[in-house]
Amino acid sequence: MKKAGKIRAFGIAYHRGPDSPVQKVLEQFDVRQFNASPASEDYEELAAEAGKRPGILFSVFSKTNPQLDREKMLKQVFQEFPLCVVLLS
Repeated sequence: MKKAGKIRAFGIAYHRGPDSPVQKVLEQFDVRQFNASPASEDYEELAAEAGKRPGILFSVFSKTNPQLDREKMLKQVFQEFPLCVVLLS
């Protein structure tokens, strides 16, 4: 459909995890919507891999406890994912 000029881009929304079946096909998508929390164990790896691509992030405050500075976490996400939209709900 992109080659035919019917769409400009296509994307996928998914929940990251070791059992996610979409890991093998992610490179096919122009935009990805996924969970990304600085409190996640694999956050640094995720930021290095996906931080410079367009995307939509959700659950940035998951896996947190009340002692963590949420403002600092959000600033970190904005810095490491400059092309992404961050959903807060």
